[in-house]
Amino acid sequence: MQLREPDPAWWEALARIEAPTLVLSGGPKSHIPPARLKAMTAAIPGARLVTIAAGHRIHSTALPQFTAAVLEFLGP
Repeated sequence: MQLREPDPAWWEALARIEAPTLVLSGGPKSHIPPARLKAMTAAIPGARLVTIAAGHRIHSTALPQFTAAVLEFLGP
């Protein structure tokens, strides 16, 4: 239910996140719509969105791309 009709308070709270944030999208094959993740990323100050066209299970179906995105985000 939270995916289809998230609590408005949840969305409003995104603007208060202060930690560096990486949002990963599995692209059009994911069950979470890319537009929803784009909107979520825009709501988090300084958040970064990376799309890896691998469906929902990015970490297992596209491990090299997942690892590269996470390590780049974490830095040296």
